Amino acid sequence: MDISLFLAQAFGIYFVVMGLVMFRRNTISMIISSFAENRALKFFAGVFILILGIILVLVHNIWEGPAWQVVITVFAWLTFIKGIFYLLVPQNIYMGLVRALNKSNVFLVGGIVAVVIGVWLASIGFGY
Repeated sequence: MDISLFLAQAFGIYFVVMGLVMFRRNTISMIISSFAENRALKFFAGVFILILGIILVLVHNIWEGPAWQVVITVFAWLTFIKGIFYLLVPQNIYMGLVRALNKSNVFLVGGIVAVVIGVWLASIGFGY
């Protein structure tokens, strides 16, 4: 199977599921607040996300071709950057961003966008 189709399937399923999870706004808000305050958990998540991002960037760094392949590359790079962000951004800056974005309307809009992107990528990946 082509790596781009595989990643379209994986990212598609991930975005649909996480988009639906974001509709549970109160639960997600509490989880994000708890995660943000736990520096050790944030560190280990950063290490894991960084490794995943490195792997994604190394296997899928396609900047030409169909838009969906470029979108997958953008998500690969964003994963890599997120890992670096968790590891290097000072706690006070990180907490400020969490406070600014940990809002009910952000989760609603983010959930809708994630589901739409997820369905689009999954439909490409699974050939619907």
